[in-house]
Amino acid sequence: MKVSGKAVADIIAKKLQAEVEKLAVKPTLVIILAGDNPASRIYVNNKIKRAKEVGVDARLFEFSKDQFQKCLETIDKLNKDKNIHGIIIQYPVFDDWDFDSLLAKIDPKKDVDGFLQDSPFFGATAV
Repeated sequence: MKVSGKAVADIIAKKLQAEVEKLAVKPTLVIILAGDNPASRIYVNNKIKRAKEVGVDARLFEFSKDQFQKCLETIDKLNKDKNIHGIIIQYPVFDDWDFDSLLAKIDPKKDVDGFLQDSPFFGATAV
């Protein structure tokens, strides 16, 4: 039996859209892009498009190779911003950047990928 991934994703998106419409606050997701992998830009654009389809405000923060410290500082600010509800770091990051250091900076409550142990989304993308 064949299963269409797109069809399944569309069904999930419709359910999410209905849930988001019931919320008192429009969720805001930040995606951090700090790498030069061409596929990453496609993934990020798809995430932003899908977020908007379900009613989530998606914002992209891009960093150049020499802005590691600025990225860490930005994550700190995003953690403190009550209007930001989720943060994703698009992998892979620049070769000389430490992904785990970036990930560790995210407030677990805002770890949409579910990588951090205390994330309410634990297991969302973990295998």
